[in-house]
Amino acid sequence: MKKYLLLALFAIVSLQVSGQTKQNLRILYVGGSSNLSSAASAERQAESAIQRTADFEQYLNQYFTHVTVVQGADYTEDMSAGYDVTIFDGLIKRTAEIKEELDSDGNQVNYYSARYLSDGFAYPAMLLADMGSRLGSGIGLKTDWYCLCMWDHALNFDLNHHIFKGPFPVTVTITEEPTPEAVYNYPYYHDGPIPDTVPMWRVQHFLRGGVQGARIGMVARPWGFLDSPDSEFISSGTCEKTLDAVAIGRHGNYFYWGFSASPGFMTDEAKQVFANAVVYTSTLKGKEVIARKFYERAATKEYVKEIIHSTSREGYEYGLTLADKVATGNEAMQRVALEKQARGEPLVGREAIMLNYRRPAPQAFEDYLRRGFRPAEKFDIYGTDPEEYHKFYLDNFPYLYGAAMFYKLIVDEDVKSLGIPNTDIRLLDKAISMLENNEDADKARRILDRYTLCTFETAKEWRNWYEANKSRIFFSQSGGWYFMVNTLDPDVQGNDYRAKAIHTASKAIMLNRTDHRNPVAAGAGLATMCSGEQLIVIKFAVHPGYHIYGYVSEEDPYTTTEIDITLPEGYRFTGNLISPPEQYYNSSGTTIWDGEFIFVRPIEGVGAGDIVIKYSYQCCDPQICFPPEERVISLRTTLVRSSR
Repeated sequence: MKKYLLLALFAIVSLQVSGQTKQNLRILYVGGSSNLSSAASAERQAESAIQRTADFEQYLNQYFTHVTVVQGADYTEDMSAGYDVTIFDGLIKRTAEIKEELDSDGNQVNYYSARYLSDGFAYPAMLLADMGSRLGSGIGLKTDWYCLCMWDHALNFDLNHHIFKGPFPVTVTITEEPTPEAVYNYPYYHDGPIPDTVPMWRVQHFLRGGVQGARIGMVARPWGFLDSPDSEFISSGTCEKTLDAVAIGRHGNYFYWGFSASPGFMTDEAKQVFANAVVYTSTLKGKEVIARKFYERAATKEYVKEIIHSTSREGYEYGLTLADKVATGNEAMQRVALEKQARGEPLVGREAIMLNYRRPAPQAFEDYLRRGFRPAEKFDIYGTDPEEYHKFYLDNFPYLYGAAMFYKLIVDEDVKSLGIPNTDIRLLDKAISMLENNEDADKARRILDRYTLCTFETAKEWRNWYEANKSRIFFSQSGGWYFMVNTLDPDVQGNDYRAKAIHTASKAIMLNRTDHRNPVAAGAGLATMCSGEQLIVIKFAVHPGYHIYGYVSEEDPYTTTEIDITLPEGYRFTGNLISPPEQYYNSSGTTIWDGEFIFVRPIEGVGAGDIVIKYSYQCCDPQICFPPEERVISLRTTLVRSSR
């Protein structure tokens, strides 16, 4: 007999919406999704999408004074400006497709998600179910696709959160239920013994197996979800992953509701909580994303737990047990298939494949270790002694660095030599002190460059920044392994991924030396953002005592600097040319550039091709002007359309 517990957060009140005061909020619902899984036919999907949109429209109108419904295909970002909350429940127009970058051997070195929203989208928004990943991954949200495998119940929830408090009254019925079986596949991610039962709260009525073809909810990865102050974990859910997989949470101005049901399939309790979540989302205006997670499968240090388990005797024996369970199931299916074949009945699904199934031989421990060691060359060092391998990771844990795709962790030897963990703010203080004292300054610069988004050149600039912000500096592994600043002030350095990418690309552009005969040098490079957007960076260097012209007044005879860029097929400009600050040259208003400076222009697209940059200028010093020059730079872009 299950024990039922009623937790009244306000009082015993009717869960009927009638009698409740509507909230004076403007809600924009963006529809297009259905209540069915992707396996359903296109016709059934379309019918269900219409029903789901109508269901949400009726429901929202019961709670809020102004509700507008649009389909994803008709939505544009500017629409959200007129609303307190935008609820995304369907795909909108794609602004950039999935792409990848390959090396000379055709191996993938980078992968970029499709983009639908801009990085600068600052309106309060809700992302429902898999919209968390589909719309969020391209802009670096932590609501990534851990697993499309969540069903009906919430667990590991925070009942003190605002969404359980009001303004609509909530009564949450909690039942003690068996721990989801899949949790036992991840014992290394659980602190202490896994309990036999956990408290659960039913959110929806999509009983597993009870509604044929029902849409499944999504959970996001928990590792690093809370490593920045712009995010909240509110609840997990019954799924095929861990107890801390994120089912309900927030990242910046985006509230994530990973459950899949429309209101017609929600419990009465969940309807109240969802409405409260809409109200809470309306308070997120001005609380944009700070740390962005662009690589879903970038490792955090939590991954060490899985590495140790996967290369242990315990992990090996668990793998044998799991393989035996799978093989036993396949053999049962084979018996059914053979009996049907003997009766002359048609075979369905995998039955035909199972006719020739043979149970594989158990994998030897040595072969298991060879597969589990990451990186693989560690097997050549430690062989069949996993304890030494584990010791390597545990001893070097404070210095592990994972800013790469596909769960790769390396030891940062620069940091290890200082004996300070790379997540400890003391590392910044130490590196800045090294710069100030000219003590191994190259190492200090590498550390500061690797672990911050700042672009300072001098020790004094670094020190001023550190002292002004040290009380609000945090470290985000999921956000790219950076020390960042808990602020949305754009004038404070430390959070601008784009500025860092431009700075890095500019540093990589090698220019010819200038002199009195050749006073101008120019070059160009590409900065590829983690979102897949590219920035053309054009760098100029003008010899001391010389200048070139920005704006030229009609009163002056000089020639304006011009830059013309031709893109290859498959690319487009996504913004205007960004010019460096100009200096006034004379009273007529003519302006100039001197020293070293850059121009930037953002582009979007796929396909290998050449970007042709034509630039012209006139260079002068106080006594003489050279004839105008016109030159050409060619850049190669190698992003390709993803095969996924």
